[in-house]
Amino acid sequence: MTDPSDPLQVRNLSRQRVNDLLQLLARQGLTQQEVASRARLPGQYVSDMKHGRRPVSELAARRIGAEFDVNYKWLLGTSNSMESPESRSGYSAASSDASPTGSWFPLLSFPIEGEPRAHPAWDSTMVEIAGAAADKLVFAKLPYALRFGHDDVRGRLRKNDLVLISQSPSPDAEISVVRFKKKLFLARRRAETWERVAKGNKKESILPRDECTEVGHCVGIIWGSLYIPRKA
Repeated sequence: MTDPSDPLQVRNLSRQRVNDLLQLLARQGLTQQEVASRARLPGQYVSDMKHGRRPVSELAARRIGAEFDVNYKWLLGTSNSMESPESRSGYSAASSDASPTGSWFPLLSFPIEGEPRAHPAWDSTMVEIAGAAADKLVFAKLPYALRFGHDDVRGRLRKNDLVLISQSPSPDAEISVVRFKKKLFLARRRAETWERVAKGNKKESILPRDECTEVGHCVGIIWGSLYIPRKA
């Protein structure tokens, strides 16, 4: 019997249950990569959980549980019931932690690609997003909040304002996330170039359009004085 007060035993049980579910889904014809894709998780992250290289995070358990109608607490090793206690209505597409006033999202200091809570740059800091801003994130892809570390060349953003990011391109977005020479930047679309949002070296403020890949966009902005971060 697993001792719930022993983190190592719980982690081992959680890993075993992920393996059990993957085997069950494999018998139904789903590959591990298909499971990861449907749960909106990186394939490598699912493999790492399966082999014990990473612990099963609550975010991953919630996503897998919501997609395949399994109790996420069972996956975490903290419940003996595999049956989901509620339907998908209990879990938002934004994969946030719901509260009566808003939802909590990972807070990062620079743009990223991939699952925010599995990214090595995330230090477990969360920020609550409420109201219309939270509504915009409901259908966002792998959403997170970016704490802007500079001033905006056009004066709209200030240092410590939050930029709410969806990791999908949008031709209509005022501010996008673009990859240039393996680095990610906030930028505004111009006729034939990208203009970096952050003030800095003028020689580096304009990025060539044909050398950039758009990987995300801003769905909203929260002024720096209006949020309080917390650790997850």
